[in-house]
Amino acid sequence: MITIIDYECGNLRSVQQAVEACGGEVIVSSAIADIARADQLILPGVGAFPVGMTNLRRLGLDQVIRERVQTGTPLLGICLGMQLLFDSSTEHGGDTGLGLIPGQVVQIDVPDRKVKLPNVGWVPLQVEKADVLLQANDYFYFVHSFHAQPRDASVVLATAEYEGLGFCAAVSKDRVWGMQFHPENSAQSGLGILKRFIELVPTNHLQTLV
Repeated sequence: MITIIDYECGNLRSVQQAVEACGGEVIVSSAIADIARADQLILPGVGAFPVGMTNLRRLGLDQVIRERVQTGTPLLGICLGMQLLFDSSTEHGGDTGLGLIPGQVVQIDVPDRKVKLPNVGWVPLQVEKADVLLQANDYFYFVHSFHAQPRDASVVLATAEYEGLGFCAAVSKDRVWGMQFHPENSAQSGLGILKRFIELVPTNHLQTLV
């Protein structure tokens, strides 16, 4: 069972429909119990980093997400969900994140005032290393004004560019993945990522959750 985490930030239905189209058995839930027993987790999201973290903390979901990751449960963060995997963000005065991947989230640096944010549209990826989910260069759909700066370059799966600025577009660390783009809105290439995610074999828990 895949649980899509509902923390009142965004595109839950489109992610659910895409996962179901790939053959996944899925529920959308904000219940701690549903997250605690899920085989796999998806953290989607659209909006501001501090709002997302405030909602996760208010619902008591930040800690259970960290606990599940410690047991080896696969987690996929999408767009804002990817950014929340990191230590912190500078958005709207800043906030701390889930701390699952070391690094910070910052605004895309566009000194030319003619360049508008957010970055919206289809952007080609440059895959930096082979991965079970992200396997080839292709175009994917982005909507974002902020991007992650991982502390460790080895977690970067792919990069992309907006108006000549290179940025991190996908990451992985252990069994945690983050995609700055929207695989659910990225045609067959995006659905391929989701299909490979739902086909992952869940690991046995390394520890019993309290």
